[in-house]
Amino acid sequence: GSPQRPKAAVRRGDWICVSYVSTEEKAELMNRAKCVICRSGYTTLMELAELGKDRALLIPTPGQTEQEFLSWYYKEKGWFYSQEQGSLDLLDDIEMTRKYHGFPAMPKTAENTHRLYDELLAGYLE
Repeated sequence: GSPQRPKAAVRRGDWICVSYVSTEEKAELMNRAKCVICRSGYTTLMELAELGKDRALLIPTPGQTEQEFLSWYYKEKGWFYSQEQGSLDLLDDIEMTRKYHGFPAMPKTAENTHRLYDELLAGYLE
């Protein structure tokens, strides 16, 4: 979406489709979501990892080779289901996300940062 356009949210049952949200709103929505439907850009994928999301439907932007590669790669690894934009069938595709388990367990950014600083400081304190 674009922040210059009016913010449009469509609700249908348990679904909410939002054209654009702030960074804070996005974090809150992604935290609450059982399944995230998103583009497969690097930053979005890192957000999924940091939040520990295990279900997502990745939809690469046509012609964006990095997104196309990342969505293919993560699907091959069994981490997230992906589907091309022109072949979407949301009911079937969302059901397919249940067969994927998200990223393997990994430390969160804060834990890695603390470990990095501890290791760096240990070298100076010896």
